[in-house]
Amino acid sequence: MVVGQDSRMIWQNSMGGSGYDRISSSAKDRGGNILITGSIQITNASPNHHDVFVAKYTPGGRELWRSVFGGDRDDHGLHIMINAKGEVVLSGSTNSHSGGLQSIYGWEDIFIVKLNAKTGERIDTKYLGGDFIDIPSHLMELDEGGYMLTASSRSDTNNISVNYGQDDVWIANKNEMPPLEIPVIIRFHLPRKNN
Repeated sequence: MVVGQDSRMIWQNSMGGSGYDRISSSAKDRGGNILITGSIQITNASPNHHDVFVAKYTPGGRELWRSVFGGDRDDHGLHIMINAKGEVVLSGSTNSHSGGLQSIYGWEDIFIVKLNAKTGERIDTKYLGGDFIDIPSHLMELDEGGYMLTASSRSDTNNISVNYGQDDVWIANKNEMPPLEIPVIIRFHLPRKNN
């Protein structure tokens, strides 16, 4: 739904099925087009699971394209952005073991996908993660080039070097997109405040 400055609805659109569907993130490109990502429940598969969806709408609310992809288990689109070149980049999590997305490091991995902004077709997909659960929260393009990814992690192998206990904060700075190697990883544990 798009609402104007006077709080009146300008347009609305809906998509989804009979299961649990959600939007996690939205972005606007230079032309005013709106992009959204999230997950849609696939109820005609065994077992039921979620796939990633991405959709692009004109400023007036007309759908330009929609892309749904995923594997055999739960996959979630969690953050979407438009980079300086106008390309669509999104991050999310997967615990699928086969299909369009695959957890290759552990229980749940981070994926970063680049899409063709005109068609929604996937151009590239890369994975980050360790031996357990890794979930991205935000992806940002840096002024000097490259990207920074923030995530929570319970892993301590592969791309993730140490775990301080339960969920840790993980920040990765990347000079190429999508990432293949992580040149700078800053990881720290936020202590709980005692009341």
